[in-house]
Amino acid sequence: MARRLILASTTAYRDYEQQREASADYQARAQLCPEIAWDDLVLTGPDAPDGALSRAMAYAGAPRDIWHLDRLDDWHRILAGVRFSSDWNAPYAIGQLPPGTPDNAESVLRNWARPVLILHGSREMVFPVSLARKLHTALPASTLAEIPDAAHMAHFDNPQAWLAGIRGFLYATR
Repeated sequence: MARRLILASTTAYRDYEQQREASADYQARAQLCPEIAWDDLVLTGPDAPDGALSRAMAYAGAPRDIWHLDRLDDWHRILAGVRFSSDWNAPYAIGQLPPGTPDNAESVLRNWARPVLILHGSREMVFPVSLARKLHTALPASTLAEIPDAAHMAHFDNPQAWLAGIRGFLYATR
């Protein structure tokens, strides 16, 4: 059984869209993200390479995923080396992909009662940082490490702070 857990750039809550949409940062960055059509046969048709839609979505969402736009070309080079899969696309499109969290993840984690590191970019636009703070407040055994000047890909935006947060947690919870 796991003795501790690191939750990085994620959320335990399913109802975050309204908060996300209200974010000025999210709104500004969304303007920089091209729309990707789920019915684009180049990305989803029978002759589309595996992962084409996922790859297109990763490139399109990059302005929301990273904070330092001056490093967008660097992020694209990293994405170029990723092997994407389309395994989840069809179930998602027809509403059969199960949620990424249990019905009450906060309660599950509280009852688990073991150390949890909540590692979150301070400029996160996918899952607002307020949700990380809310979960930290709800979990007495948690540590919150907000990574300064970092968005969803906080490990890319601020790798030193990211690693410091992980190291501090692992050493403190040995």
